[in-house]
Amino acid sequence: MQRFKKTLFYYRNAADHPALDRAALLAKRNQARLTVVEVLEDLPRDLGMANHGTPPTDPVTSLTKERQDRLQQLVASLMEDGSQIETTLLVGTPFPEITREVLRDGHDLV
Repeated sequence: MQRFKKTLFYYRNAADHPALDRAALLAKRNQARLTVVEVLEDLPRDLGMANHGTPPTDPVTSLTKERQDRLQQLVASLMEDGSQIETTLLVGTPFPEITREVLRDGHDLV
């Protein structure tokens, strides 16, 4: 009998790697799906605005892509054994964003 079907791991920084490894092992043992989330806290709207308000590149989009790519790289080695791992980048304040994600996707373990 499976105890957990959907687990969520909140990734904050590189110090979380051992905990992420344990979460991946727990998910694998339960044949559960693991979702690794990172929360990008709200950024000021004027970030990177130069040249009379026209940014050369949108810094929020750049940062979002960079973080999403980093999450994908982080879980790539964990997925080599066939584990079901997804990544999600949330934007906002961590506590409410993680709560919304749990409710939205029906995670049974955080």
